[in-house]
Amino acid sequence: MKSVLKQTNIYVPTSLRELSMLCQQFPDALLFAGGTHIMRSAQTTPGSIISLNKIKDLLKIRRKETYLDIGSCVTFSRIVSLGAHVVPTALFKALSEAVTPSIMNLATIGGNICTASYTSDVLTPLALYDAKIEIRSSSGIHWLPVMRFVQGNGRTLLKAGEFVSTVRIPFEEWDIQSFLKLDITPSPKPSILKCAAAVKISKTSINDLRMVFGGVEPIILRSRELEGILIGNKLPLQNKSMDFFCSEFTKLLDSAGSDFLPNPYHTRTAIRFARHFLSSLNSTNP
Repeated sequence: MKSVLKQTNIYVPTSLRELSMLCQQFPDALLFAGGTHIMRSAQTTPGSIISLNKIKDLLKIRRKETYLDIGSCVTFSRIVSLGAHVVPTALFKALSEAVTPSIMNLATIGGNICTASYTSDVLTPLALYDAKIEIRSSSGIHWLPVMRFVQGNGRTLLKAGEFVSTVRIPFEEWDIQSFLKLDITPSPKPSILKCAAAVKISKTSINDLRMVFGGVEPIILRSRELEGILIGNKLPLQNKSMDFFCSEFTKLLDSAGSDFLPNPYHTRTAIRFARHFLSSLNSTNP
């Protein structure tokens, strides 16, 4: 019995308008940019592939006074080449430490967002900076925060016929920023940890504090209520204030469930990261 190979049609648009029309015509088509996720996955051969590599608007980087716009097909290596003076610290570190140089030249920021994999290197720092994404279709354009767009491991709010065109990262003056990643441990369940934090200090008080943690399910964990506990506190922070924050953070981790950080070592490290970051504020002279 002969096997029948499924025919795949490949389309190469050169403009956003052409891409919008193709996405409307072939809503189930596979959008292909760097292809790093596809190479690692066991996806069946799609009936249609739309290549994004010839669309100049998706390859642009625009630096404005209050934000940085990055086209969805810009590679990790190009973003890193902008330098740490342009790219916010936690994102720069996450991308710099992400993968091998060969993958850095292929992996795109838009692909890393849209696959919504717990292995993504950009979701945690993008959530830290309240980044937004521009979503286009034949019917129009709208923006969504990354935190809202990603619904869980492999799940997003991207609808059939839509595509992500731009990632917008606000520029803000942070006094301290930090990022930590612990690689995947395979057993008994896959587990990974990413931690990102940033703080603004006004005179001797905490003006703004953000902490975001990346795991398996949910992929991103952030609590504005937790962050608000220390906003307004004077420096140096007292031990009892840090103890209370870490206690509430532990409760947050418990509420996230065992699928968030299946490896107990990752859970302990997340708590240590939070404590260490808060302790570092006491030696800051903004």
